Amino acid sequence: MKHIMKSSELDKMLGDVRDTLVSHGYSVELIKYPEDHDKRSIDVIAIHGDKKPLLVKVVRDVSDLTMNELRELQSCGMVLQAQGIIVAESDHGVDIDDIVAHEKMSMYVVSVDGLKAALRKSIYVLRKQNNYYVKVDGKKLREKRLEKGYSLGDIAHMLSVTRRSVYMYEQEESMVSLSTGLKLVEIFGEEVIQPIDIIDESLQGQSSEYVRSKSTPRTRLARVLAESGYNVAETRYVPPNAIASSENTETRMVVIVEKGRLDDFEVRLGESERVAKHIDAYLIAVVNKRRSIANRYDAYLASSLNEVMDIALELKGEKKT
Repeated sequence: MKHIMKSSELDKMLGDVRDTLVSHGYSVELIKYPEDHDKRSIDVIAIHGDKKPLLVKVVRDVSDLTMNELRELQSCGMVLQAQGIIVAESDHGVDIDDIVAHEKMSMYVVSVDGLKAALRKSIYVLRKQNNYYVKVDGKKLREKRLEKGYSLGDIAHMLSVTRRSVYMYEQEESMVSLSTGLKLVEIFGEEVIQPIDIIDESLQGQSSEYVRSKSTPRTRLARVLAESGYNVAETRYVPPNAIASSENTETRMVVIVEKGRLDDFEVRLGESERVAKHIDAYLIAVVNKRRSIANRYDAYLASSLNEVMDIALELKGEKKT
């Protein structure tokens, strides 16, 4: 069941997210299409120098998002090597604490204040499948253990885990249950627990390779881009019809296909141009009847999928200026 949210409340959340990112040096672009917020997979694109781009969806409760919207946010993040983040007040009715990130489809979910905490590197707890975890600083744990003269077996006994588990905690950055983490803090102090970097560290996600087999105009476009050597996100809930990137040359493309009403197409084209410029991507418009309209925008024009492939292959060999 959708959680009812007044437009003023949503606007305030979006404004808080925008202001928070801008205050931390991000260049922010708000996605305004589709006009209905509940039909968008991305609300904010934020860019900051060499940091990962952020793709942010703002919603009252995580349960308000459909699986298709979540998959599209995740897919766009993978293709753009960006961090997909959901900002919400609650997760299926559970309020999201300011120092806690929730996991949803290999993406992080935080509150507005949690986003602020994340940018300060102050998120310390991850909620996953209704369980809570913290991250252990293995190097600091070993250092503190040796200072106190404890053996691996001593700590294993205190934590009620195996000796090998403690050994693994010290060899890498490990996620442990909150109860185990609190025991470690009680023994060694807060230094052995480190923040969870939800801004730059991605959760392990699925491959971004194009794998759909059903043949539609949208999927045929995605297949052509994939055959041209690009990673592809086939999109429905943002202005373009596809977003693609080349791993080798880091070339990005935003592709829009002529369809629908004239006024709607021109709005999508304008919004796609804004997106392309913000993420430093080429805009390709596949048009026939409305070529004169597309000529007003900074776009490569194609009249067929074969021409899209030609442009895509050509751009892989170009150096962006």
